[in-house]
Amino acid sequence: MTAAKQKSKRLSREDWGEAALEVLYSEGVGKVSIVRIARDLGVTSGSFYWHFKDRNDLLRSLLDFWVHAQTEAIFQKVEQIEGAPSERLLKLMEMLTLGEEGRYEGAVRAWAGFDDMAAEVVRRTDKRRIQWLHETFRELGFSGAEAEMRARLFVYYQLAEPSVLWR
Repeated sequence: MTAAKQKSKRLSREDWGEAALEVLYSEGVGKVSIVRIARDLGVTSGSFYWHFKDRNDLLRSLLDFWVHAQTEAIFQKVEQIEGAPSERLLKLMEMLTLGEEGRYEGAVRAWAGFDDMAAEVVRRTDKRRIQWLHETFRELGFSGAEAEMRARLFVYYQLAEPSVLWR
């Protein structure tokens, strides 16, 4: 969206969260600043305070935005697929491997490596992802323990897959 378009409309918390996520992705959490994001959005930093109390509030919102966009919204898309659970699982794999859905994983996890707030959100998100996958594998007929193992392997593979060197 161009700066002129941004100025002509009222920004939402989601707009700020999306812009913050892009900065996090490209430059790291240290570069996520009110002034920087306002500049990227083409607005004054005063606009920020309509939505957030301070930078920490923005960072909490950024993590919430990540959880929604990178987990809950993806599950909602996949759950709309009619057919066998295996088709939903395949679609999820395609989205995470071929699409933009997993784009921010590395940046958020790098942040979580030194920040307790981010680490807790990542732990909860991983637990939620494993839970969803566990249920999907149970629908496919796997026992509780085997479904749990497959769910964990799926999550761990998706985390490691982008770092594979032989692409």
